[in-house]
Amino acid sequence: METIIAEEGKYFFGLSFEPTLQVWMLHNDVVVDNHWTKSDYNLIKDKLEFVKQDLRSRGITEVYALVDNKKSLKYNKVFGFLPTGDVALDEDGIINIITKLEI
Repeated sequence: METIIAEEGKYFFGLSFEPTLQVWMLHNDVVVDNHWTKSDYNLIKDKLEFVKQDLRSRGITEVYALVDNKKSLKYNKVFGFLPTGDVALDEDGIINIITKLEI
């Protein structure tokens, strides 16, 4: 996996290619203290815009992400990822909702 942008203890955005499905996967992790604040939202929004610009410069027009819980699904929706209606098992056998972001 390639790290696109990260700050330890705050956020991480990474990219990998899924050869079986032939799609780009965006991996992200956001660390928030107790609850989301407007500054947390604005920070991640800005970082995601940087990621999207980077992906566009590479000719990548869509990315997918796996979501394993309702809280993460809500987070993904807030930032433009939409459920595809499909699910997948991860390496640990956990069922994940597949979401898609058009760039």
